[in-house]
Amino acid sequence: MHNKYQGGGHARKLLDHIIGKLKRKGVKKLFVDTSSNEFYQKALTLYMNNGFRIEATIRDYYGKGEDQIILSKQIK
Repeated sequence: MHNKYQGGGHARKLLDHIIGKLKRKGVKKLFVDTSSNEFYQKALTLYMNNGFRIEATIRDYYGKGEDQIILSKQIK
């Protein structure tokens, strides 16, 4: 993502929009995944700060030392 857009709440707004659409469709649980690589730490933080919980970690999924982190959120 371009630096001028970081920290402006755009990802949070997009996530809220998607969750709203899923809620209207009757979806009860949303799953997302990200990498354990430091580059993706902001994504993991975004999810965790918005009510997602880690469901599973698949070791070395993306390569040696880079795990897949699967998260979920109950949609109410």
